[in-house]
This record gives sequence, structure tokens and C-alpha cells, in this order.
Amino acid sequence: MIKLVTQFLRVLKTQKHYSAHTIQNYERDLLRFSAYLKQEEISTFQAVSDTHCREFLTRLYDQKLHDHSILRQLSSCRSLWNYLLSQNLVDHNPFIDIKGPKKQKNLARLMEPEQLHHFLDQLPHNSNQEIRNKAIFELLYATGCRVSELCRLRLEDLDLIEGECRVQGKGNKDRIALFGDSAKKALLRYLHKVYPKWAPAKNTILFLSQKGTPITSRTIQRDLKKALTQAGLSSNITPHSLRHSFATDLLNNGANLKAVQDLLGHESITSTQIYTHLSTEKLEKTFKDAHPRA
Repeated sequence: MIKLVTQFLRVLKTQKHYSAHTIQNYERDLLRFSAYLKQEEISTFQAVSDTHCREFLTRLYDQKLHDHSILRQLSSCRSLWNYLLSQNLVDHNPFIDIKGPKKQKNLARLMEPEQLHHFLDQLPHNSNQEIRNKAIFELLYATGCRVSELCRLRLEDLDLIEGECRVQGKGNKDRIALFGDSAKKALLRYLHKVYPKWAPAKNTILFLSQKGTPITSRTIQRDLKKALTQAGLSSNITPHSLRHSFATDLLNNGANLKAVQDLLGHESITSTQIYTHLSTEKLEKTFKDAHPRA
């Protein structure tokens, strides 16, 4: 069974082009389930029944795993069985009808547009690191891209004349992201003043560390938290919050939901609809605060 799990993980890497982080999560989930099967003395995936799956789900609840972790665990197992089915190694998917906890719609942590714009406008940009970070934060908000997508951006992906960049999203799917003058100005300053000092020969990655290596998501998260603290703002805002703000602000200003879906790189419009919910909540709050009979 471990051999089949290894084969499945290899497919995720080489054919599906999943990120290393996602593959690690799959591996952790599937090894947990394999350990359960070993305890139950089940030696083949074909022998796994719906009852085994429900008993395993009960154990996850007993271990007080977070709902998100349980849902991911079930998703990992379903995906493995779909792979096994495609290889004719099993004849049914016992996880297909197993229901996990109801997925909660987590409301994004957002900054008010005026507060966010003020934060970006007042960012210090004197040191090399400050110049780079301002370009990063401006581009995250301007494009709505994921921080992992930003870390993979290459010089050739950037079109400063048109205000566009080519973003490689999940599953290696490319899309065009747009940015305005504020991000363009910050990018030009970074490219002229910092990039030539840090970039090693034959480098293609846009955003670099002081050592000339590609910047990491963790570094961006840490630097954003530091910048927010220095500005006297909530350090609970994350790089992903800038993506949430991008989508919510577009919808609040009349953008089409399908257009926002395309700009975010969401495969399903269902993923984008949470931002409609956020916009509606703001309308409701405005109504209740302002209407005499609300």
C-alpha cells in the first residue's frame, strides 16, 4: 500500500504539478490512513469498505482534529482512490459517500480600503529591503495573486509598459494579472536600485533575497507583519489578506463576478462567491447603521 501511495504522490508532482507543500499534506494524510489500516490488519486497498472509512472518520473526530484537517484528510483519500480506480487497482471508492464536517466560510481579515491605501502609500522605501518589500506589497494588492505565485514570478513575466504580468497558478495554469501606476512605480524603483545589486548571473526570478536567492512566502509574511506593526496596524493581516482585499474592493466598486474569478485564477466561481458574501455584509452593516428603522 505504501508503494501505491508513493506512486500516487509521484503523479501529483510530475503530472499534476502540485506544489511541494500540497504534496506533503497529501503524504501526511495518506500515511495516517495507512497506519489505521495496518492497525486494523487490512493489507490491501481493495479490502477497504465504507465501514472502515466511517470508523476512521470517527477516530479523527476523537483526536479532536480541526474541521479543516478532517476535510483535507477525506479529500486526500478520495483522490487516492480515484487514482487507484483509474489504474484498475480497485473497483469502487469507499470514500465517495463519506461526509465530513460542514465546511465553514471563513470571513477574510480585511483592512478598510482607505486604511490599506494609506499603509501602502506611507511604506518606507529607503533601504534596499524596504524598496523590495514596497514593490511586493503593492503588487500583491494590485494583482490579487497568491504569495506563492508572486514568489515564482520571473522577469520575463513582467510587462511594465502594459501593466501586466503572467502568473502561473495552481496546476501550472497561466493567467494575466493587471497592475496600475502605484505598483509600476514601486517595481521600477526595485528593478533599477535593488535588483542589479542582488541578482546573480543568469537569474530569472523577479523578487530576490539579499543573498540573491528567490524570496520565500515565509519571508514576505514576516516582513508584512513587521511593516504593519511599525505602522501601528493589526499584525493579523497576512499576504493573503491583500488578495482578499483586492477581490472585495473590486466587487464593492461594481466589478463583474466572472471577471474577478478570472483575475483571481479560481477554477470554480463558487470559490469567488465568498467575496459577494463579504460585500453583502458590508451593505447590511451600512443599512443597519444608517436607516432609522433598520
